[in-house]
Amino acid sequence: MQSKPRRSLFLCIITTATLFALFGFAAGWLVHGFITPPPAALPPLVGLPYATSTPQFATYTNQRFHYNLTYPSHLLYPQGESDNGDGQTFLSKDATAKLTVFGSFNAEEETLDAAFNTALQIAAMNERVITYQRKADNWYVLSGYDHGAIFYSKFFLIDGQLIGFDLMYSEEQRRIWDEVTNQINASFRPQG
Repeated sequence: MQSKPRRSLFLCIITTATLFALFGFAAGWLVHGFITPPPAALPPLVGLPYATSTPQFATYTNQRFHYNLTYPSHLLYPQGESDNGDGQTFLSKDATAKLTVFGSFNAEEETLDAAFNTALQIAAMNERVITYQRKADNWYVLSGYDHGAIFYSKFFLIDGQLIGFDLMYSEEQRRIWDEVTNQINASFRPQG
């Protein structure tokens, strides 16, 4: 009987984290001026929006959950680590692209299959349309459409921790962000 309340708590935590990742407070924070705007001295833009002649990359390292992620610092701007130190949100200059990366403890000792199925249920509840899904030994990926935006989510279940990222961007900017997604995906690794 104890597993049902624990499962409910886990679903609540995952739902809250997903809703934060999906909707966050970034739009409201941006409107109300709580987000620090990107630095004024950005590299010159050429051709496509966000394209620069010299791509610049930075690495975000999370000390609490021991993971790294390399992101294009000329396209995404960190918004500050969360209060509990589990991750960070990054926004594009115009806030049309959003990267959320975070970790959590697997207190329910859920299997990867169960976490994957929960993620599919949450995606369905949030009306995400899954066009790609893949599951391996210790990770899974979901990708598709979220109310007109493209999303790509990858999560690892390793050493009792669920560590993942969710990247959303407008379909109009797919040409740029699909490549960024590949770069972020290739760099994202738990250290455990």
